[in-house]
Amino acid sequence: MKHFFKTVLILLVLSVFMFSPLFSNEETPVELTLMDALSFARDHSPNLEIVRQNFLQSQWNYEAFLKDYYPQISLTGNIPGLNRSIKSVQQPDGTVEYRAQSQTYGTSALQIRQRVSLTGGTFSLSSGVERFDNLNTDSYFWRATPFVASYRQPVFQPNSMKWNRKLEEIRYDISKRAYEEQLNDLNIRIVNAYFNAYINQINLEIAHINYTVNDTVYNLSKRRFDVGKIAENDLLQSELELMKAESNLESARYELKKSMNDLLILLGMPVESNIAVTAPVQAPELEIDREAFVEKAMELSSDLLRNRLSKLSAELSLKQARSQQRLNAELSMSFGYNQSGQDLFDLYRDPFDQEQLTMNLEIPLFNWGKNRAQVRAGESALKSAEIQEQLYRQMIREEIGDMLEQFDQLKRQIAIAVQADTIAQRRFEVTKNRYLIGKVDITHLFMAQQEQDLARRTYIQTLKNYWILYYQIMGVLSAEF
Repeated sequence: MKHFFKTVLILLVLSVFMFSPLFSNEETPVELTLMDALSFARDHSPNLEIVRQNFLQSQWNYEAFLKDYYPQISLTGNIPGLNRSIKSVQQPDGTVEYRAQSQTYGTSALQIRQRVSLTGGTFSLSSGVERFDNLNTDSYFWRATPFVASYRQPVFQPNSMKWNRKLEEIRYDISKRAYEEQLNDLNIRIVNAYFNAYINQINLEIAHINYTVNDTVYNLSKRRFDVGKIAENDLLQSELELMKAESNLESARYELKKSMNDLLILLGMPVESNIAVTAPVQAPELEIDREAFVEKAMELSSDLLRNRLSKLSAELSLKQARSQQRLNAELSMSFGYNQSGQDLFDLYRDPFDQEQLTMNLEIPLFNWGKNRAQVRAGESALKSAEIQEQLYRQMIREEIGDMLEQFDQLKRQIAIAVQADTIAQRRFEVTKNRYLIGKVDITHLFMAQQEQDLARRTYIQTLKNYWILYYQIMGVLSAEF
């Protein structure tokens, strides 16, 4: 029957989440478990939506980058163009005459361009037509290039297309792993906010109990003082403790409201929602293969990928710096047909072939040692990136090992904290009853009360630390490569 009512209560929580206006109308708080909170956040948390949109942005940027390696088709034109001016025209005898020009022109071209990743060159096909009108003579002519194939190839240079693609793939992998890490971080934030609310909820309960107890003690102390059984100092101490309990009660109300609002905003619930949180007391067991866990965590680390990206970027910069010390060249070649005339249809009859072959060269002779300095800087940057990668691998291995060790310790600490909490509660009850019959003084009573409160808070804090580490570990175990 107990499990039945618990199931009904969970369904009630989820149904109330779907109809948020009902929250403000509930007088009795609706119980919210940790699993309910995490499940609700997956669909409603604004922070989670921000994480998703950031990842989608990276995904679309990567897809846009890949499209650059597909054939690009474009249509260009200049319609119309007008040129009315006076220009200098050199005559055969060397003199210059200034003549008025009045011209219109139009151009249109279709081009297909394909980048070649294997070589780093660019291949293109184009076809275009132009028209020129001389308004002074009322004449015109056409020019067409029915077909032109061209290719441009850098020589003695790193293949930037190949390197850029490799770097962009790593950036995309970083965004995917960062997305998983941010999802897990959000779970951790929710667990932390949830337990903060729970701790403050417990603090309010403790504050209520302490106020009630101290009020009873104060009233009893007044009666005992009136009959001369206790000194005035004991009465003043009980009055002071009552005032402190009242102040703590007001502070606990404020802290609970603040932590509840933080939790509701994080989950995407209305701040007027009336809920009560319950901590998962049963700590789940995890069997972890330490070495396999460490290796998987390192494989999933976005920081390690960032180090790898820095290393590859340094390698590319070094290659580029070294290439500047050598002969730089770019090969450009094209083949096609062209024709001109006054009849548009004549442009595609018996066109003339056209060929072009160009090799642009740049030979560094002397630049005051600039290239050598750039190479030395590139070598230092690469060496630094390699050292950072090795150092970070050691650091992350150490951090993960410490996390697993702390997780094992928390398992044992929870059992101790539960026992200490039980003992502290029992001791306070015994001390309170003995005080009521006059067997112990008020100092021992307040000491037992403080120890009970401390034991309770220590247990909840230990439970909180355990669940935070639990979800950190589960974020690695549940992740996929």
